[in-house]
Amino acid sequence: MAFGDKMKANGNYLMGVALLDESNQMIGSVMILDYPSRKELDDWLEIEPYVVNKVWKKIEIKPCKVGPTFFR
Repeated sequence: MAFGDKMKANGNYLMGVALLDESNQMIGSVMILDYPSRKELDDWLEIEPYVVNKVWKKIEIKPCKVGPTFFR
């Protein structure tokens, strides 16, 4: 949790959500992150606890734009 708090404070972590099936069971998750470059994202992935500890079996990275209305 402290790792996520640090990412939030640094402005890298924007949002995370659980993906649910019809029975309300978690089947995945989505994180919306903001890193200035792909290199910085890759550097984070090398130390991210869920990656290091192999919790996430599959990771898909998709570029996106978050509109300014959604920033607080």
